Amino acid sequence: MDDATNLIQFKNHFDSHPELAWEEFKTQEYIISQLGTDYVWRDKTALIYKQGAGPAVYFRTELDALNTIHGPKHVCGHAGHMAALMGAYLYFKENPPVAHTIYFVFQPSEEAFPSGAKYLEEHVPELSQCLLGIAFHTYPSAQIGEIMDVHMAAGDYFEITIQGKSTHIKNKNDTTTKDALISASRIIRALNEKKYKKFIVNGGTLSGGETPNSIAGQAIIKGDIRSLEEIDRDRAYKWLMHIVEAEKTRSKLEISVFYSRYYPVLKNDKKFLRRFQTLLPISKKITSFATEDFSLYPGKKLFLFVGTGEDTDLHEINFEVSQKLVNRLVEYWIIVGTNLKKLLK
Repeated sequence: MDDATNLIQFKNHFDSHPELAWEEFKTQEYIISQLGTDYVWRDKTALIYKQGAGPAVYFRTELDALNTIHGPKHVCGHAGHMAALMGAYLYFKENPPVAHTIYFVFQPSEEAFPSGAKYLEEHVPELSQCLLGIAFHTYPSAQIGEIMDVHMAAGDYFEITIQGKSTHIKNKNDTTTKDALISASRIIRALNEKKYKKFIVNGGTLSGGETPNSIAGQAIIKGDIRSLEEIDRDRAYKWLMHIVEAEKTRSKLEISVFYSRYYPVLKNDKKFLRRFQTLLPISKKITSFATEDFSLYPGKKLFLFVGTGEDTDLHEINFEVSQKLVNRLVEYWIIVGTNLKKLLK
């Protein structure tokens, strides 16, 4: 069986057997059946293989599919990503990298919380010792194989709980009501109407109240913050708290905030990016308020978009990575892996 046939079978298998985050057990078993049992780390649904000796880098791919109206489906390109990294591993198994080590990271749960990247960062100390981590991700509406630099946002989560006082609707005209929904609506309007260029604060859900015939005693806003720089991440948080404190003063209600800083800003290391460009051309830079869990890995990183040559967007039901692009990704992995001395000098 030649390499091209291998890649076709790998990708077709993953497309035919998609699994959701932290449920990629059959995916893991299939990878082992094709690459062998000589992995260096296996836990839950994650796998890491290794080739070579010397200063180390890691190459990363993702295992999970997305849940769609037709059930789990690889509509984010992960089937192609996996097939390509498997092809690269088999190449380097026969042609080990010279004077360097490559870790081949098959990561679960890229699409869901908790992130598999965070889990590996916490449980695999070898990754923190690597000089560089690299990941490719498919990007629609660009020429097939076109490589793009990426700047992606930090992502934070918040919950705002407003505690009012519930009372029967019959009392609304006769008493001073403490309606939590009125207060919540003022907060969410203040958050969602204002726009800033370098960060986004958005209340995505609002729930509250106890019964249709009572004044709401509690309301909860759940939302998201995206920031293109860490300094703007702090500014966004301060602005959120300013809105909350202003509403506390106005309403006299008890308002609490749960805030979780999660995905960091993802920006490629400039030094390694310049060296990478001596190996493969980069056409442009994409700046996006989307987040990427590759930002959770330790150390220096290169995260690069690769054009699909198709107009179908990520996560659309008919999105699929072409076999031609999988072949191109394998070529990119091999070029990088055989030129580590030049990349890491």
